[in-house]
Amino acid sequence: MIERGSYVNFETDKDGDLVISLAKGITKKARKEFMENTSECDADTRFMELIDDFLCNGWTWVFPEDIGALTSAPIISKEVIENDDGDVIDVGIVYSYDMYAIYDPVQEIFSEGKIVMTKYEPEDYNDVDWVS
Repeated sequence: MIERGSYVNFETDKDGDLVISLAKGITKKARKEFMENTSECDADTRFMELIDDFLCNGWTWVFPEDIGALTSAPIISKEVIENDDGDVIDVGIVYSYDMYAIYDPVQEIFSEGKIVMTKYEPEDYNDVDWVS
């Protein structure tokens, strides 16, 4: 199933990884304006802005320390449970952009048309050789 957003779409591939692809109709001009409007942002903040439609509709930005990940990779999930104070108490499957140290995810989406975020099951968090 494809989830559609303003700039990008989310879809899982045959391996269960999350493919974030450029939405149809996003022109070079729109991409340039987005980059100009977020030029003062770091890569994570720019990526959050790009996927904001999803972060407002069921997806959550996961901080690595919430799952014991020793990485600075962008991590998102649809399976985050928080208590009444907003503290994360449980996280299910997460998706990590493991190529973050080499490629800016927004620039990669805009130039290549997509990125792939690797799927990690909760039982695998401690066994992952996280890129740091």
